Amino acid sequence: MLKEDIKKQEAIIVKFKDEMADPLMFVEQRNNYMGLKQCHKNWLRKIEIAELEGKKARAILKKHGIPWDDESIQDQD
Repeated sequence: MLKEDIKKQEAIIVKFKDEMADPLMFVEQRNNYMGLKQCHKNWLRKIEIAELEGKKARAILKKHGIPWDDESIQDQD
């Protein structure tokens, strides 16, 4: 009985051995994912800072009486 169970377990291990993920590949992919996630977060922060700086610049221009029209600039692009 015990030998049969061991053989069944060995058969299962052999069957699924090819399907199991390589731990080193998993770690490499996870590190790559985390790096990309951090890069994305950094770019979102850069965009947020640029938008805030744009608001500050528009406020300064408005304070000095210089018109700023976002729509006319977008039409030129």
